[in-house]
Parts: sequence; structure tokens; C-alpha cells
Amino acid sequence: MGTNEQSRKCPGPPAWTRRSFFKAGALGFGGMNLLNLMRSTVLAEPKDSATCDAVVFVCLVGGMSHIDTFDPKPGQPSNGVFKAISTSVDGIQVCEHMPHIAAAMKHCTLVRSTTSHLGDHVLGQMALHTSHPPGPIVCPSLGSLVAKERGNKQEGIPAYVTICSNNGGTLDAVLGAGFLDGQFEPFAIADVMKGAGTLRPAPGVSETDFAQRNAMREGLDRIMRQRNASETFNVDAKLYGDGIRMMQSKVKAAMDLSNPETLAQEAKYIKDYGENSVGRSFLTARRLLEAGVRFVEIGNAGWDTHGNGYKANKENLDTLDPALGTLIEDLKARGMLERTMIVCTGEFGRSPQFQDSAAGGGRGHWNSVWSTLLAGGGLKAGYLHGSSDAQGGEVKDKPMTIPDLHATIHRALGVDYTVDNITPAGRPIRIVEKGGKAVQEILQ
Repeated sequence: MGTNEQSRKCPGPPAWTRRSFFKAGALGFGGMNLLNLMRSTVLAEPKDSATCDAVVFVCLVGGMSHIDTFDPKPGQPSNGVFKAISTSVDGIQVCEHMPHIAAAMKHCTLVRSTTSHLGDHVLGQMALHTSHPPGPIVCPSLGSLVAKERGNKQEGIPAYVTICSNNGGTLDAVLGAGFLDGQFEPFAIADVMKGAGTLRPAPGVSETDFAQRNAMREGLDRIMRQRNASETFNVDAKLYGDGIRMMQSKVKAAMDLSNPETLAQEAKYIKDYGENSVGRSFLTARRLLEAGVRFVEIGNAGWDTHGNGYKANKENLDTLDPALGTLIEDLKARGMLERTMIVCTGEFGRSPQFQDSAAGGGRGHWNSVWSTLLAGGGLKAGYLHGSSDAQGGEVKDKPMTIPDLHATIHRALGVDYTVDNITPAGRPIRIVEKGGKAVQEILQ
């Protein structure tokens, strides 16, 4: 139960202690109580059943056309203009503009049977991030749940960081901790091309807010040191101060490529990932994983292709393909892929029928079926799960719902997704929406 589950009264200055401020969350900067964040590291011991320790969640904002990417339909009217190419797995083909992903397919599970009942962008994104249908209760996002259930991998390093690539927006409405304690909010990188200068706490908290809250914390440190020089206070102060310094140093260092030595080390990878905001987002994600971040989300926008879809899809793939393909191969080469899961999907797919073909063949929203790419984290490699029908309009076999996807991710992380979290009003909310089950065929 988070700290906001309890109602409290301010007892007045004579009864104040520094510990009471932290327990009340009064000094949690950016919605995160750093003391609780630091202490949560003791809960981050490896789970016996876990095959995965970290996640990179690539959100294709707007809904990628599965037919024009992961699920081509050669010879069918729905296929469009792109050719299909072979991959490193026999029997699996993808769009011709995905050569890097095609080469990395031997490390992946490709699901061609993702399905949902929501065809609206906002509602679909809410369900994609929480596994729950939209409702009056704001449920926590997947990243926040992972942060809560698995804790921080390293002391002082935030468990959950979001990155906005190619002006993709921060998806603030669906990326938060919901009814959970504020310590599980993400840190956000608003502009990855500007590096650490845009690292900020949870949505809605500015750099000025952060500075003011840290100054307040330092002021209270001085006051409480005069009133109470106990060992407990000193331990809390050290934890809080060390947490801020370590977060600022390690995470910002992971984002900073301006250092000549770092730039020299990463020069090849900057080129391989792509010298643009998408490539930089994926490279930064790898560096954040190395720094000890547990859950990194990359928001990749531009997939809302109602019109002129072929041109837009090609432009999107020109940046996504090298970035995603390189991330898979890079993590594999570094020995990190086995314990790191990559998830790439959107809120829905795109229709088999064309819209406004004169403008280049756009496609409408299509939630009946679309594709999800998974890699690493102990999942099967070189595996194709499920399929769509001949036109790519319906699931043909082995449907995977969004709750199923969440359950599979949690199972790989060693998290019991059937348990409840409790809202401030006392209502139990299951970690994964009821009915969601881990897909055993995907798990090793």
C-alpha cells in the first residue's frame, strides 16, 4: 500500500521530525520520495522465477500498419506497394524497409495476433499501458508497476525512465503511477538530442520545482540537525542526499555524449543507431540500462497514417529499423539481451482497406489484429506466434490480448500478475486485468 493510502493530520512544529516529512511524502521531489526510492533497493533481489531483469518498451504512437511492416501480404489486395523480404528466420518475412530488424529476427519472437476491442488512440494507449479498460480509476502504467514490484536495480538510480523520440510527446496521461505512491512515477527525457538538460522528474514538475524542493530539503536538514542529531536522522539524510547525487551523476552521464572520451567510445554506435532523435533515443536506452535503470520506455510517434501512409511509413521505418535492429544486436553482443526484454508495439494496427489512395494509400484504425515484436528476456528466439487472416484483417490463430501481453512480461520478470493493488479508496485492482494470462508458448 502506498503512502497516499493513509489520511494524515499535520501535528504542528513541536512534533515535526524529518522522518515524518518523508513518510508523509511532503518532500518527494517530482512525485518521487527519494528516501523510499533508496530503501526500495532492498526489495530488488532477483526473483527465483524471473528470466528477465529489465525492459525496453517501444511504444509506436498512432498505431503502426502491421501489413506494411511485420505482417506483409504478398499478392493480396491489402498488401500495398512495399515488397516483402526474408529474415534470419526461415518462413518469416517483413517489409523491405526493415533490413536491420530482418537480420535480428533470429533473436526475436514475432506475434502477429495481437488484438484489442479499443480503436481510439487515447483509450487504446491507456489500455496498452495499464492492461485495464479506461475507467474512473487511473491505473498505474506498466513501467510504474514494474518499478513497484521489482524495485530499483541500483541504489539511487530511478527504476523507470521515459524518452520522447521524434517529437512523440511524453504520453503523460498514461505513463504515470496512477493510484500508486508517487515514488513510482517515471523520470522523463523530454528532448533526447539535448541530453541531460531535459531530464526532469515526473510529469508536471519543472526544473525550478525540483531545485526548490531540493533547497527545501536542505533547509530542513539544517533545522532538524539542530533539533535532532540522532543516528536515524543522519542515516536518512545520507540516503536522501546520496540518492540525488547518484541519480544526477549516473543517469545524466548515460545521456551525455558530449564528453570526448564517451563520444569516441560511442561514435560507431551513434552512426549505427542513427544520427537522429530516434537513433539517439535507442542508444540512450542502452546506456540507461547499463547505468542500472530497470524500465525504459521510448515513445515513437508518427504512425497515425490515415493518408499518405506509404511515404510516412517509409520515413518512420528509415529511422526505427536501424535503431531497433541495432539495439537488439548491441544488447546481444554485450551479453545483456538474455536478461533484458525489448517490446515493440502500438495501441492498434491499420486497416486492410485503403483510405485516400490518391494521396498514397492511408489506412484507418484497426484494433482487430496487429503485430508485436519481442526480443530477449528469456523469451523464445526465432519464433513466430499467431497469425492474421489472408488480408490481415482478423486473428487467424493464437490471439494475444493486451492483458496477455502484460501478463507475459510480468511472468518473465518473476512478478505474480494475479495479485491486487489497493486504491486510496480501498478498492482492489489486479496488476493485470482479469482474464489476462501469460502466453506459455512465448516463454522459454
